[in-house]
Amino acid sequence: MRLAAYLNVNYENDDLLPVLIVVFNLVPVSIFLAVMSFTIVVNFGTALIIQMIALVFCLAWLIPCAILCSVSALVVWQAIQFTRFLIGAYIDRSLSKSIPPYSVLK
Repeated sequence: MRLAAYLNVNYENDDLLPVLIVVFNLVPVSIFLAVMSFTIVVNFGTALIIQMIALVFCLAWLIPCAILCSVSALVVWQAIQFTRFLIGAYIDRSLSKSIPPYSVLK
């Protein structure tokens, strides 16, 4: 077993990307839900068309924010994966130079 796998670097089957997407999109979705809840309470006695207009304006704000936050989460995830790759490569390289080949973590 390689030390990099033991230290959980270069681990390819992790579920970090969905978690990052949820965390990065939590604030815009929370704001969207708060605004929609407020407009439902305020527009309770008025026409449905006003609520639909509010929904369209809120979605016009939410969709670009969600796309931007998801792309930001993807960039952060790629940076984390690249950092894990560099750490794993550094550990493997330093181990292969300092320890004889037959005694490397058997």
